Amino acid sequence: MKKVLILLLVLLAAFSILSAVELQLKEIEGISIAPQNNRGEVEVDYCGTFNGKIIGTNEAGTLYAAARFTPTELANYVGDSFQQIKFIVINTATDVTVRIFEGATAFTVGQMLYEGHVEDLVTVDWCTHELASSVAIEEGKDYWIVYEVTCTGGYPLAADDGPAIAGKGDLISMDGIAWESIKTEYNLNQNFMVTAVVQNNPAENDMNALGIIGLSGNVEADKALIPELKVKNYGTNEATFSADLVIKDVEGTLVYEETSADITLAVGKMLSVEMPTFTPEVGKYYTAELTAVMATDDDQSNNKKSVNFTTYTIEK
Repeated sequence: MKKVLILLLVLLAAFSILSAVELQLKEIEGISIAPQNNRGEVEVDYCGTFNGKIIGTNEAGTLYAAARFTPTELANYVGDSFQQIKFIVINTATDVTVRIFEGATAFTVGQMLYEGHVEDLVTVDWCTHELASSVAIEEGKDYWIVYEVTCTGGYPLAADDGPAIAGKGDLISMDGIAWESIKTEYNLNQNFMVTAVVQNNPAENDMNALGIIGLSGNVEADKALIPELKVKNYGTNEATFSADLVIKDVEGTLVYEETSADITLAVGKMLSVEMPTFTPEVGKYYTAELTAVMATDDDQSNNKKSVNFTTYTIEK
């Protein structure tokens, strides 16, 4: 009997600690970040402008935020697909994973359709995660856009000024399983800053140059670097294309030119193409440009991506 009583007291204490952890709303002054609405993108969301409102428990750990889209919001996009997830987190966030689920009930996720780790996390601004594989939107289904945020404490989730679209734009979970509305449960009248980018009426042939890995910012001089070119097939047909990479110095002199030819990529898939090495010189400034080349491309406005970079040296 004594052991049972001790166990009950331990469980009660644990429950009291957990129940004491509540979401709180704080505000950063002097910040305003509007929805991006980039050319050619269709963004599905509930959030407005981020004016500094932030939400969290003021403790280190993991929070899960989500937006739920029903057939009402997605009626015009049946047959299209999710291509990107955008969100805003604050600089106490250290790691983010995004997921897309089918909805089971208003507060329960169903089958997971996509999971991706955010490699280059941006804080206090829009962070864009390109889906490695597009997710098709089917008629009559709910879709949950979820982002799991690990933080060192504070209030890592950015939110708008409201009013909250309860049960849709304001979903929160402490464990990724049990979900609730912050409006209903915490009387917080905001929507989380998360957007799903839909490819609406896709072209038959459309290669997209996404970025160049390994050559941005400051890189080490006199060291052989391996550039990686990120591309994605946004078209409805399988694509056969080439990926070109050219690098010029600040004077415009061509210092590198390589092509990876006859690449085949399935519909909706993303690919990283590893290129031959490049060795930058000390004290040089460079511009690298990726071009996805496909003769039948219906939309060549998204075929190029460029980055600038410079070099540093390590004293020995």
